[in-house]
Amino acid sequence: MKNSFSVLCSLYFAEKPDFLTSALKSIEAQSIQPDEVVVVQDGPLTNELLDVINAWKSRLPITTVVMEENVGLGKALNKGLSVCRNELVARIDTDDINRPNRFELQLAEFANDSSLAIVGSAIEEFNLLPGDLGLVRQGAITDSIKKQSVYKNPFNHMTVMFKKSLVLEVGSYQELHFMEDYSLWLRMIAAGYTTKNQEQVLVDARIGNGMIARRLGVKYVNSEYLLLRLKQKLKIASPFKLLVSFILRSCTRVLPVRVMSRIYKILLRKKARVCK
Repeated sequence: MKNSFSVLCSLYFAEKPDFLTSALKSIEAQSIQPDEVVVVQDGPLTNELLDVINAWKSRLPITTVVMEENVGLGKALNKGLSVCRNELVARIDTDDINRPNRFELQLAEFANDSSLAIVGSAIEEFNLLPGDLGLVRQGAITDSIKKQSVYKNPFNHMTVMFKKSLVLEVGSYQELHFMEDYSLWLRMIAAGYTTKNQEQVLVDARIGNGMIARRLGVKYVNSEYLLLRLKQKLKIASPFKLLVSFILRSCTRVLPVRVMSRIYKILLRKKARVCK
């Protein structure tokens, strides 16, 4: 299978060098290699992070895009996407670990369905080492992606491979603090593009102990409101369903961390042994 695809990621100063190294190792270990890895340096980086990038340039086809100041995820990814030479682009996070067959399986999906615009997968979340939590977050199954998109993000963003031309057609990444990926998927779904999630876990996603707390607060509620306005504009559901979605999602943003942790574990995740 021809390896004509790009890998795209954004990196900022707070990332840990060891995490970045693990992410790059997981790309090197892929059964099918990308012919391009575009790393957007979103603002000044630490010398330790720069050392990791420079060391890996001899092992991976890394192209760096340097932003002089931190511009945020959406703008950084747009800049990186403009540099990507290939139609197929795989998004990764710089602290996650891609399983060795991720790219191979996703490329096969595009080869089997020429209409496909996005393919994602399940993730297994971990804290320190892959498998230490045993929790899987499944993407929406194909028949329910549009329905689920009303209430929650139907894709795990760090697993997605997409067609660059179609992403550009709907306006690419746009500013929506904390939810740049969700906004993009909504616009692609509303445009009628074919989307899919694979049931397999293809990425081990690092969440860390502070993940829940980072998703709470007034700033997130404001982003939920802007997301509601986008959903209304796209007319992806009835006004009543959209209002219910906004209320439910916003309420969770002001719950205590302990309560949200229980919701995540009980309602939004599955045990790894069930989903593998």
